[in-house]
Amino acid sequence: MERQHFTREELEHYQEAFKMYDTNDNGFITTKDLGPLIRSLGQNPNESELAEMINEVDSDKNGLLDFSEFLKIMAKKMTWEHMAKEINEAFRVFDRDKNGYISADELRHQVTTVGDKLTQEEVTDLLCVADQNGDGFIDYREFTRMMLNLGVGYDIAEDGTGSATWDQLYSA
Repeated sequence: MERQHFTREELEHYQEAFKMYDTNDNGFITTKDLGPLIRSLGQNPNESELAEMINEVDSDKNGLLDFSEFLKIMAKKMTWEHMAKEINEAFRVFDRDKNGYISADELRHQVTTVGDKLTQEEVTDLLCVADQNGDGFIDYREFTRMMLNLGVGYDIAEDGTGSATWDQLYSA
């Protein structure tokens, strides 16, 4: 499953990285620059994976990729499994007492004091969405569903179907 869209921060990050390899400042990178660019973003594709990526997006076979073609590649690289691992890291930040749950107080503290601060009303709305079973706590599955639904529009089946199980993702 590939990403359907990116956050503004991701787009800015990708655009900044793309511009570093756009040495002619013409809006294109060469296919030879793709590997180093993707590696600079923390991915590590081998040569055959790079060739496959290029074949999928360089439809006119001119050896040049524009930013939209590069984003198509990144969308394919950012699977839900990768996103869930990033969400796992975020969950661990919110779960300050490391008990496997985020209490309403923990969530409220984080989203009203760090980064783009939410209002109390927004926090209440967020808790209503996140705490799907109504127990007053947000577990890892609820948190992941919330982040994927709000961030990228995906849901994950209750049985954890996909390329990784919930236990594999949480222990990553």
